[in-house]
Amino acid sequence: MKPFSDGEYIKECLIAAAEDISPEKVHIYKQISLSHQTVARRVDDISNEISLNLNEHTKQFVYYSLALDETTDIKDTSQLAIFIRGVDNKLKVTEELLDLVSLKDTTTGEDIKDAVLKCAEDRQLDLKKLIGITTDGAPSMIGKNIGAVTLICKHIESLGQNTSFLDLFTCHCFLHIENLCAQSLNMSHVMSVVINIINKIKNNSLKHRQFQEYLRELESEYCDLIYYAKIRWLSRGKCLLRFWNLREEIRIFMNENGEDVPQLYDEKWLLDLCFLIDITTKLNELNQNLQGENKLITNCYQDIKTFIAKLKYFQNQLKSNNATHFPHLNDFEMENKPISEYSHNIKDLLEEFEKRFAYLEKFEQMFNIFNCPFNIDVNSAPGYLQLELIDLQSNSEMKLRFEDINIVDFYGKYIQEDKFPNLKKLAMCIVAANGTTYLCESFFSRLKLVKTKDRNRLTDANLTNQLRCATTKLEVDIKKFSNKINKQVSH
Repeated sequence: MKPFSDGEYIKECLIAAAEDISPEKVHIYKQISLSHQTVARRVDDISNEISLNLNEHTKQFVYYSLALDETTDIKDTSQLAIFIRGVDNKLKVTEELLDLVSLKDTTTGEDIKDAVLKCAEDRQLDLKKLIGITTDGAPSMIGKNIGAVTLICKHIESLGQNTSFLDLFTCHCFLHIENLCAQSLNMSHVMSVVINIINKIKNNSLKHRQFQEYLRELESEYCDLIYYAKIRWLSRGKCLLRFWNLREEIRIFMNENGEDVPQLYDEKWLLDLCFLIDITTKLNELNQNLQGENKLITNCYQDIKTFIAKLKYFQNQLKSNNATHFPHLNDFEMENKPISEYSHNIKDLLEEFEKRFAYLEKFEQMFNIFNCPFNIDVNSAPGYLQLELIDLQSNSEMKLRFEDINIVDFYGKYIQEDKFPNLKKLAMCIVAANGTTYLCESFFSRLKLVKTKDRNRLTDANLTNQLRCATTKLEVDIKKFSNKINKQVSH
């Protein structure tokens, strides 16, 4: 039997649905042309429409920032994703894929810089409006001398252009930094044992089936273990928690298979495991808070500051043998639990966070003015904002509106450019800035679903068009678009 193409499969699904919902209209669906050539043309046409729509939006941008990330697809082609986040003078945010560039040869900082500048030129983007670049932190991206970001900044300076109202915000993705900080937890003696046991069970087909059957016989809450994948940052917490919940089953199963695991009888090792589960859970919560579309950089920074404050609190608590906020550590039954020892692990983690996020301190004052313009000390603000802040703080009506409305809506609706020009510019710069490459990361997940071993001969243009259609948030008028197309139902 000949396998369906994507278009044929969709057509068969439509016909099957029509037979149940409206049988009298089945003949209409049977006339739809969904050959793979037709589908490819329609995807390309819709993508071009989205691209033209994006061009209209970029013309309205007062400021914008770029998020850059690079991955390798199934054909070992390096794919550079470039996302744009821009705001107009009403602070309406647009986040879209600007381009997907296939780098066929090297992927040096120079290559990435050339790709980004060509993309900006093709889209007619004004580099004077660029206020930030966020990357994954790879050397080719943020290298001090020949990283792409450095070279882009030098190019802008060579044009004699001021990048924006603020200094260019070059940011290493908060998600990547948080993951690097998490690696400072020196507890490899726990992870190595957990990973080794999981791999022993899951990598052997017979043993894996026997373990799953054993769990079913026990009517366990869980039916299997979870692999740990270093590239999936949240997997460590899920893997450890599942291992902990199945520790007794694992111990009995391994014994019955003639493999002794002394760590599962070692109270101190189990206590270390409890601590690692608790702190990894908290790190995962922070990571999830930093994820998401249309996240304000000020909110991300506030989440990070809050987590740092919590780490200081945890360190002091653990020093006093108080594990109130570490449920697994607190509940584990053991005589003379050395809880205070874990304050050193928290200390190492805290130092890593403070060191890696220290560069954000120079932006803290601007973030505070944006977040709390009515509470900021005018004397501590830059001179060009002081008089505007006095006018704003003296207006009781504006203060009431600020408390009752979303902060972006407040700056967009009530901070008028003729009366508060500098505050308006500050708000637009901050709202346009990116704190993470989350859009790039989620985009690459889609890329792996689109370009697979069975569809590895997609052209660069078709791959970009498919992904643009899959990720866009811009609206396309399908009816209007459809009327432009000549219908041919004969093939």
